[in-house]
Amino acid sequence: MSSQCALIAEPCPELLEEAVRVERFALSDPRTACFYARRTVELLVEWVYANDSQRHRPWGEPSLSQLIHVSDFRQLVGPQLLSRFKLLKDLGNEAVHRAQPIPPKSAVLAAVELFQVLCWLALTYGPNPDAIRGLRFDKAQLPASDPNTAQQAQTREQLEILANQLAERDQQLREAREATAASREEVEQLRQQITALRKANQAAAQPEADLTEFDTRRLYIDHYLEEVGWRLGEGRSDEVPVTGMPNQTGEGIFDYVLWGDDGKPLALVDAKRSSMTCCRNGQRQSSWSHGCFDPLSRSERKVSQPPSTT
Repeated sequence: MSSQCALIAEPCPELLEEAVRVERFALSDPRTACFYARRTVELLVEWVYANDSQRHRPWGEPSLSQLIHVSDFRQLVGPQLLSRFKLLKDLGNEAVHRAQPIPPKSAVLAAVELFQVLCWLALTYGPNPDAIRGLRFDKAQLPASDPNTAQQAQTREQLEILANQLAERDQQLREAREATAASREEVEQLRQQITALRKANQAAAQPEADLTEFDTRRLYIDHYLEEVGWRLGEGRSDEVPVTGMPNQTGEGIFDYVLWGDDGKPLALVDAKRSSMTCCRNGQRQSSWSHGCFDPLSRSERKVSQPPSTT
């Protein structure tokens, strides 16, 4: 099948096979799609450490989480892209360890975010970043759900076995490449060339746009709230109207309200863009937002009560 990732996987062609699987399975087998999204990210991170002379891989057999949190890697990707790496890691971990079904929206989210991570790779290390700049992932191009594929969907136990097999194979391939390298001097020379290309691309790079409020909510907050049990209608309300806001009408909307068993709000969550300015604005907003709810209960605010969890 054709892939939206074909062009942006150019710096590291071996990633394309894995990325294609994410697109293929997103609507038919979400668990497998999320698994391969994490695997693609893992291969990408290993490629960066192997080919960028200024990245220093930790000693031993570090986990993906450890690799992406090394200080010079975090500095390379920046906080917004790091959040994408973390999200894809978490989605893949859920695919292997979560007993409940993985919803298709999680797999679509994985496909969208993986595309952005691969765009970063091509913009940073690719020979023609201008051809990549401005590309957007089109969810409408994802293959429709295939009943045959859905019936053959892999279980989390099968994926856990596959993950162990792939990890062992990857380690063997790394050792084989090191053993067959023509010389350390040639390998280091190639790494220096890739590093020089990265620096040239970074010098011409354009700042990444902040995530909009809607995108922030859609891509991250929904997922992480649901992950810890705050599902819509089960102790959580979205887009809740409030009064007492410091504006001309005194009215506003909170993106999320998390409710206690007594019907009173436990927490208010409002999505913001990722820039520091918005962080400061969010801090100011939090100083007065609690007054819009306290001490009113859910019933007094005429917000529908969720199903009982007892």
